[in-house]
Amino acid sequence: PLAVQIHPFIPPDAKQEAETVLACIREAQSSDPGVSIAVLVRSRPHLEIILKHLKANDISFTAVDIESLKNRPVIQDLLSLARAISHPADRIAWLAILRAPWCGLTLSDLHALAGDAPDQVIIDLLTDPDRINRLSPDGQVRAKRCRDILVPRILNRERRSLRRLVEGAWLLLGGPAGCFSEADFDDARAFLDLLDEAIGSGLLDDIPSFEAKAAELFARPDPAADPKLQVMTIHKAKGLEFDTVILPGLDRPPPPAESRLLMWLERSGKSRNDLLLAPIAEAGPRTSRTYEYIRQFEKKKRSYEDGRLLYVAVTRAKKRIYLLGGARPGTETGAVRAPDAASLLYPLWPVVYERFQKTVGERKHPDPSEGDPSPAAADQVRIPYIRRLSPHWQAPAPPPGLEGVGVPDPNRLVPASDRPPFDWAGESVRRMGTVVHRWLRIICEDGLEKWSPERVGALTHRFCRHLKSAGISDERLEAGVAQVKSALMQTLEDPTGRWILSRHAGDACEYRVSGILDGRLVNMVIDRTFLDDAGMRWIVDYKSSIHRGGSVEDFLDREKERYQEQMAGYARVIGAMENRPIRLMLYYPQLKNYREWAAGAV
Repeated sequence: PLAVQIHPFIPPDAKQEAETVLACIREAQSSDPGVSIAVLVRSRPHLEIILKHLKANDISFTAVDIESLKNRPVIQDLLSLARAISHPADRIAWLAILRAPWCGLTLSDLHALAGDAPDQVIIDLLTDPDRINRLSPDGQVRAKRCRDILVPRILNRERRSLRRLVEGAWLLLGGPAGCFSEADFDDARAFLDLLDEAIGSGLLDDIPSFEAKAAELFARPDPAADPKLQVMTIHKAKGLEFDTVILPGLDRPPPPAESRLLMWLERSGKSRNDLLLAPIAEAGPRTSRTYEYIRQFEKKKRSYEDGRLLYVAVTRAKKRIYLLGGARPGTETGAVRAPDAASLLYPLWPVVYERFQKTVGERKHPDPSEGDPSPAAADQVRIPYIRRLSPHWQAPAPPPGLEGVGVPDPNRLVPASDRPPFDWAGESVRRMGTVVHRWLRIICEDGLEKWSPERVGALTHRFCRHLKSAGISDERLEAGVAQVKSALMQTLEDPTGRWILSRHAGDACEYRVSGILDGRLVNMVIDRTFLDDAGMRWIVDYKSSIHRGGSVEDFLDREKERYQEQMAGYARVIGAMENRPIRLMLYYPQLKNYREWAAGAV
C-alpha cells in the first residue's frame, strides 16, 4: 500500500468519514497485526462520530484525554442521582434514574407512572400505591426497590455530605454492577471526588457550573483497551511516533475567535519596544484600523501555528499516513471548492486538489427513483440495547475473610435511642461545627504560617456561603458567622491549637479509615492525626461545643467519658495498621481547651 493515502469526501460526510477510518484501521491491522496506529484530530469534537462508530463495531482503542467524564453513561447516571437527591422536583433527573440500569423501568411503565401527571413530583408518584399498581409486576418490584433506597436519603439530604448520599445510594442500587471495565470505576471515583470537593456538605444548587467542572475531567484510558490503537489530539501526540497515522477531519476549521474587547500587540524595535492598543469598535459600520490590523496580525500568527500543527501530525507516522477531509462541489460541473483557510486541509490543497477534483468526476449522483434503502442495508443498522439489572438483584457476597461480618449502610442515621445524650446542642450547632471542621482543614493544608486572626475576620462572605450550603437559615446566619470566626480565631491564638494545625510527620486531615470492630465493618473519618517528635501517634477530634455555666473542667471530664468509646474505636483501627503508642485528644476551639489521654487508658 501507498505510504500516503488521501480519502476525499464530496460533499463532507461525517458518517462516511467514520466508516473510512474504520476501514483504514482494519487495512493497517491486516497487513501487520502488531502495527501501532494513532487517530489524531485537531480538536475533540471531531472524534464524536468516529468514536461511536468504533465502539459500535467492537474496536478496542485507548483514548487519551478525549472523552469528557460527563459524557460517560456511568457518570451521567451518577449526575442524575446527585440532582434527584438535591432537588426532589427535578423531573428529568428522576426519569433518568428510573431508566438507569439499577432500576430499568420500561417506557410503558414510565408512561403508566408519570405520563398523565406532568405537574406532579416523581417521588410523590412512587409513594402512591395506586400509581405503583398501574405498573407491570416487574416494574412494581423495580420501582419499589428504587423508592425504598432513595426516599430516606432525600429526607436526610442535609444531614450528610452529598458525596456520601450519592455514593451510598449508588452502591445499594447496584451501580457498580453496571460498570463493564475498571476504567468505569476510576471515572466514578473521580466524579465522586469532584462532588466532594465542589459541593462538600451542601446540595447541588448550581447545576450548570458543576457540569462545567465535570466537563474539564476526562475519562481515564481503559487499562484493558488495545494500546496499539490510540486516539488523541495532535497536541497530545507531540514527541510520539506510530507506524500508521490517520488524520480525519482535516477540512474542519476551529471555532471562530471571539471579538476581544481590547487587543494589543508588542513590537520590538532597534532602540525601543512599542505597544499597540486598540479597543473594539462601537456598534455600527465604523471600524478601528488599529484593531483590524492587530486582528489580521493575530490571524496570520494562527495560520503559522496551524502549519506547525500539521507538521507535527504528519511526522508522527513512521510507515503510513491516511489523510481524510471533505470539500464541497463548485458551481461549475467537475469543480470543487477550496477548503476553509483556517482548516489543516488548506495548506495541503495545492498537493491534494487533483485527487479531490477526480473524486468529483467519479461521484455518483443520487437517483430520485431509487427510493428507500434496501431491507438488507436496513438490517445492518445496529439497534442499541438497554442495560438493566435483574429486579431481584442483590449485592455480591463479601470477599474472603469478611464472611459473617456485618456491613452497615454508610449513610444509616443512628436512631435517637442509640445517640449519646446531647441536651445543649441542636442541629444548627452541628451544621456550624461542620463548617468549622472544613476551615480547620483548609488552614492546616494551606499552611498555618499563611493564616492570622485578621485574615479570618476578612472571610465573612465565604463563611456565609458555606453556612448557607450547610443548611443554616438566614435568621441564624449572623450568629453562625460569629461562631465560625470565634472558633478559628481562638484556635489560631491558642498554642495547643497551633500545634495541632502545624506540619507533622505522618499527618492527615479528615483521614478516612475502615476496619472491623466487634465483628462489624466500620468506616471512620478522623479529623486530625499526626506523629509528634517522639514518634507518638496523635488522634484528634474537633468539638465545636460552646459551654455556658458550671465548671468547664467538669464539662470536659463528662465529654471525655461521653466520647471515650468513639475515640477508642479510632485507636483500635489505627493500631491495627501500625505498631506505635497512641494518644487521643478532644480539642474545643471555642473553649481553647482540650482533654487528652493514652489509648487503652481507663
